[in-house]
Amino acid sequence: IIYINFQDYSEVKDMDAFIVVYSTSDKDTFDKALDLLYSLRKTKPSNLAIILVANKTDLVRTRVISTKGK
Repeated sequence: IIYINFQDYSEVKDMDAFIVVYSTSDKDTFDKALDLLYSLRKTKPSNLAIILVANKTDLVRTRVISTKGK
């Protein structure tokens, strides 16, 4: 596992997959995850697996990210 700062992920080479994790209780992490996903799609090979994972889904009362994708 490599933890990547949002500014330097382009320096990572020879990866087969990226797992991008965000918190459902923090919209800022979701926005950064989306930015990272879009950037990866633009700069990395099309066959690179990219997985988006929602963390803290059990904390329903603190959820700020909709389950409907809005």
